[in-house]
Amino acid sequence: MYLTNTRLEITFFVEQLSHFLDKPTIAHYNAVIRILKYIKGVPGLGLFFSSNSFVHLKAFYDNDWETCNDSRQ
Repeated sequence: MYLTNTRLEITFFVEQLSHFLDKPTIAHYNAVIRILKYIKGVPGLGLFFSSNSFVHLKAFYDNDWETCNDSRQ
């Protein structure tokens, strides 16, 4: 969870892989390994949240699940 908040470039891929947690395959395992290798290769990339600063976070959420081919809920 922490990495998806600080490493925004992997958030989409982690979310897509989380759809297959109940029945993962070798392809999903290989995708996870690729993500972990990417994270290991660029350790300094990401967001830093200082403990003494005020963070005001704004976000957008698109709940149009009908157009998502993977979940359609």
